[in-house]
Amino acid sequence: MSSSLGSEKIVTVLAVALSLLLAGTIAYEWQWGERFRQELTKLRKPDAKAVFAALLPEFALLPREAAYNETLTRPIFIPSRRGSPTSSTGGQQMKKGQFVLSGVIIVPGQRLALLRDVTTGKSERVEQGNEIRGMQAERVDAGAIVLKQGNETEELVLMVQRAPAPQQNGGNAAELPSIPAKPSGLASVTVSEPAKPLDTDDQRIEEQERQRQKQLENYQENNRIRKEKGMPLLPIPPSLLEPIRKK
Repeated sequence: MSSSLGSEKIVTVLAVALSLLLAGTIAYEWQWGERFRQELTKLRKPDAKAVFAALLPEFALLPREAAYNETLTRPIFIPSRRGSPTSSTGGQQMKKGQFVLSGVIIVPGQRLALLRDVTTGKSERVEQGNEIRGMQAERVDAGAIVLKQGNETEELVLMVQRAPAPQQNGGNAAELPSIPAKPSGLASVTVSEPAKPLDTDDQRIEEQERQRQKQLENYQENNRIRKEKGMPLLPIPPSLLEPIRKK
């Protein structure tokens, strides 16, 4: 009797111990599984960090010297594509009398002066504000240019040739072709040449032919400038396309 009661107590104690062990195992597995789930959730959904988009800098054009440095250092109006040398010493004395003004080209936004070297006879161009042989073209007007170097200035005045008076010795003398008026937007080009006496018919025809060629060159030069500016070309009068010959 007592042995049966003792065996029942042992079975009960073992059952309780197994129940507690099973309950502890389940509780441990539950807690471990919860921690694993939380860690897995963090791996799947990482903490989002605030991203601040940086604003782009405000748009601005580059300075003229930086954006068009190659254009400024290699001007298209000079055959050598090299700018005129600048003065290396600020105290250098200005050499006057190097040039004579042979023409002026004025278009919207640009003023050019045509200079002729008195020694070599070579023609050079300079734009208002640029330098030539160390001298700055301070101002370019319709009939003059002011060159400046340091505190010295030199003004070159354009000498315009006047048309000779018509001959009254007969009706066979051919008239000089009239110079057309400057259309709107056309560059002002004036070239000075020394006046020559017109004593014979051959000389008068030669002078007329020279004037025709000069006017034709003016039209061609103006059309070239207008083409660069994107402006329509001016028609050249047919009379300027045919050379003048002795009748």
